Amino acid sequence: MADWTVALGILIVAVLFIQIFVDYRKKLTLLMPSATSISSRKEQMNVEISESENNLNSVRSTIDQMRREIDRFEENRIELQARLNPMEMIEIPAGKCRIGTNTPGREDENPEHMVTISRFFIDKYEVTNLQYKEFIEATGHRAPPHWRNRIFPDARKANHPVVNVSWEDANAYAEWTGKRLLTEAEWERACLVDGRDEYPWGKSANVECANYDNPDSKTTEVTRFDRGKGRLVISVK
Repeated sequence: MADWTVALGILIVAVLFIQIFVDYRKKLTLLMPSATSISSRKEQMNVEISESENNLNSVRSTIDQMRREIDRFEENRIELQARLNPMEMIEIPAGKCRIGTNTPGREDENPEHMVTISRFFIDKYEVTNLQYKEFIEATGHRAPPHWRNRIFPDARKANHPVVNVSWEDANAYAEWTGKRLLTEAEWERACLVDGRDEYPWGKSANVECANYDNPDSKTTEVTRFDRGKGRLVISVK
């Protein structure tokens, strides 16, 4: 009788253990994907990785091609600018110029002295709003502070001189066009010839020669005051 009871108890325990094990396997099967699904997913992921790598290589190739194209555009621009510069510039011959003054009250300009200046070229007209806009569009350089959305406020002033630019801005523009800013002595030479006159056209201010005594205090087209040009023009190339 005792042996039979022990055997029955062992059987019951075994049945419970088997039931627990079966339930555990069912839950484990639900929680973990099968080996087949894992293999399938792995293969799918490998395909996606390969496609992504191919797409990345294609994008890189496209970017490289676009960069080469941009470089070619820039090379062409530089070449065209080099051809255009002589047409926009005036030759100023080498010579001597009186710099400074001994006039009382202008001590910051003392002493008056003569300097010898080599031949150089200067733009015939000031840089216009339209020209400067082309520069900032091509380079991403900052716009003058009074412009809105990188555009000069009044479309009618496309041919007016650009204003509110710093020395650094002007220098960046000059380098972009393959030119350079003039020295102080070169400005004196271009404007005043030998330095004996106060203005390029003579000894006194003249509203016919420059944007002088303007009641509106506004800019004008750069070609408006042709009579105010200096007297050292040798050639307009």
